[in-house]
Amino acid sequence: MKKLVVFGTALLLCASAAFATNFTPSIGIGTQASIDIVHSEIGSLEDTDSFGNWSGFLFLDAVFAELDVSIGRYSYPGDLNGINMGFGIYGKYPIALGSRFSLFPMLGVDYQLMLSANHDDTSLSGNAKDDVRDKFNAFRIKAGLGGDFSLTEALYLRGEFLWGFKFKSQGERDLVDAYDKLGIDASIVTHGPTFKIGLGYKI
Repeated sequence: MKKLVVFGTALLLCASAAFATNFTPSIGIGTQASIDIVHSEIGSLEDTDSFGNWSGFLFLDAVFAELDVSIGRYSYPGDLNGINMGFGIYGKYPIALGSRFSLFPMLGVDYQLMLSANHDDTSLSGNAKDDVRDKFNAFRIKAGLGGDFSLTEALYLRGEFLWGFKFKSQGERDLVDAYDKLGIDASIVTHGPTFKIGLGYKI
């Protein structure tokens, strides 16, 4: 809960600063697909696996900042999947390439909050659901490049490609700590691409 409060405060501060610059904001809707590449090492054993995720999102753009809220299906190791809500905040710097097209490098973070969980297609409930949800919420830091193509004066298409690195979730930290107590070196590293496409409208 403290993480959400801090994250929400950062969103408000960023939005306030962006609007204070007096630029025209825009709103939009889109869809995104991502891949989590999970590399784990336990003692002398190594394994790399990948998991596909999909979500829809709404975004608010204020020229040098983008805020988004998403909801979709995420997959995890151990036949676990869940419905996640995501909150993202990104700084960006638009570079005009003609009258209708612009590119912008991006850097930011998002937070994935698990709303529901399923194991092997069986919905978890009660304490089991709460335990899993608490252990898989996590922050990611992302960097990449986006572009806008103007369709009209107000309407535009937006595409973004980002590469993210996930901070270990509570469940992953607990697993690594458990192996450490047994004298076994363990690590888990998760990263991967995100592809986003959306339609924006200047307000």
